[in-house]
Amino acid sequence: MRRAKKGPTEAELKLRSDLERARRELDKRKKEDVTSAPGVDVAALQGRVAELERIKERLSKLYFTQLDENRRRAERMRRILRALTEISADRDLDAVVARVAATIQSILGFRLVLVRLRAPGAERLEVAASVGLARAALETLEAHPIELDDFRSWLRPQFEVSHSYFIGHKDPFSKLLPPGYVPDLGRREPWEWHAEDVLLVPLIDGRGDVIGCFSVDDPADRLVPSREVIELLEVFATHAVVAIENARLDRQILDRTRTLEQADARMAEMEELKGRFVSTISQELRTPLTAIRGYTDLLLAAGVGAESSERMEMFQHLLEEEVQRLTRLIESVVDLDRFDAANHRALRESVDLADLARDAASALAVPAAERKVELKVARELDDTRLEADPDQVRQLVLHLASHALKRSPVGGQVTLRIGGTADVLKLEVEDGGDGIPEESLG
Repeated sequence: MRRAKKGPTEAELKLRSDLERARRELDKRKKEDVTSAPGVDVAALQGRVAELERIKERLSKLYFTQLDENRRRAERMRRILRALTEISADRDLDAVVARVAATIQSILGFRLVLVRLRAPGAERLEVAASVGLARAALETLEAHPIELDDFRSWLRPQFEVSHSYFIGHKDPFSKLLPPGYVPDLGRREPWEWHAEDVLLVPLIDGRGDVIGCFSVDDPADRLVPSREVIELLEVFATHAVVAIENARLDRQILDRTRTLEQADARMAEMEELKGRFVSTISQELRTPLTAIRGYTDLLLAAGVGAESSERMEMFQHLLEEEVQRLTRLIESVVDLDRFDAANHRALRESVDLADLARDAASALAVPAAERKVELKVARELDDTRLEADPDQVRQLVLHLASHALKRSPVGGQVTLRIGGTADVLKLEVEDGGDGIPEESLG
């Protein structure tokens, strides 16, 4: 659908009217032959004609100057709308803000542009983009964010122009603003823009909240911006707010999508670990059960009285060892389930690590004797107490000692060494096994 063309302005109509009136008056004077009439002042008449010619020329220039100015305004508005369309199509917040600043410089004619934004929930305005500022100046501004309450206090009625705020260099309040960056604009006439002049355009969202501001400096024409230019800035700011809010929404969606993807990946990893755990624990449970079943079948087949007391005692020790191993595996599963519970909270209390190591050595005395492995505890500190969950630490020490005993050769030695410093308590388990391959430690 074609848009209706905008009619001429009131000023254009007046210029046209004046120009037509001058033309008609001039044509009338030229057609009238009054030079021969008695009492006619020919010189005065010729002066009037010349004056009308000058008026006509002046009005003609004014009229076409006004037309050219209107064309320039229309072209600038088209460029602004085209830039806003491109900005709105972008969904990256940093790119949107950078393009906003660049558009203000290239189309609206300010050499220095600073865009500050307030993060959702924050109470300060941070530098988000700039154009025309040297790196040192930008770093200075970035190091001094503006508190939201301070910014609101600058927006005083006496500085209001349309919906923006101009604080002139002659106003005493300009000296109360926080130190920032003052460009060197050289010598200026009183009616021109000065380095200490400040023009702020607040960025207001649909809820009426301040989400940021434009701060512009050094107009290309060196003049204090007219109300028309300021209103163009405000129109641009209104559309920029929509683009910024959309980019922020897209960033939130992207962040949440990434979080969900990470959660899915962790769930898949947990499922894989769960599968490995079930497979491992099944194998670990099957081993002691197989041994218990084998010794039981052997006793049932031979009869209790058929075996010697030494052999019966050996069977008892072996059965006890496998039962203890099975018990430890079941306790590990119970502990794992407890750790996985959402309401699990470790009960921290003062425990003696050396005592727990001795308890583990006592619990493993029978299997150690069966393998002829010397199991001992070496205490290198006087104070071996720490704040921890005693059940968890006990299970950890028992697991490490049992694994070391299993990996030690017959006739070897396992040492539970408690050492460290006054600030750090350390448990070392030494055995004569092959150890962990170096490539598995990475």
